[in-house]
Amino acid sequence: MNFKSWWTSRIPQFQEIIPVYAVIVSLVYGWTLLHFFWKLPSWLYFLTVNEILYLLAYALFVNFLESTVVVFFILALCLILPVSFLRQKFTARGSALVLSLLFWIGYFDVMSSMPAYVSPYIAAWELYVIISVPAFIFIVGRFPVIEQIVTTISDRLIIFLYIMIPASLIAGGIVLIHLLLSAAG
Repeated sequence: MNFKSWWTSRIPQFQEIIPVYAVIVSLVYGWTLLHFFWKLPSWLYFLTVNEILYLLAYALFVNFLESTVVVFFILALCLILPVSFLRQKFTARGSALVLSLLFWIGYFDVMSSMPAYVSPYIAAWELYVIISVPAFIFIVGRFPVIEQIVTTISDRLIIFLYIMIPASLIAGGIVLIHLLLSAAG
């Protein structure tokens, strides 16, 4: 078996990757925008509009990089894991992986503001993550109704890519210009 045939047997088609990337983008950008708009009223007291827009541009560009890293991480898992685990039904199982992992990351982010609550139970939470993520992927792969729901949601989230990718590229240009001007000045 040559490298090209091995690669194509392990990596999903581009049409299968896009819905998973849409789920990643929706969750990551949504979480950042939630925090951004949560902090915006207090920023209005001590930041200028330009500084707030620079913060938004940096956040969007970093989210673009984060989302890309996450999708490459999932594709790397496709190379490592057996084909039957993640490559088959990639849209449903990849979306399930993203939903479950980002759920736990968001949960730990919220709970990190309450260290007394999280610290004693950190070993139990790690166990919950280790058990629940593969279990959710398994459930999505075994039950066609749940698979269809996850696939439909991920397909419908593609519309956000038409907004967020151009916004992120514009933000990347703004960040680059801002860095060049601040380095020159």
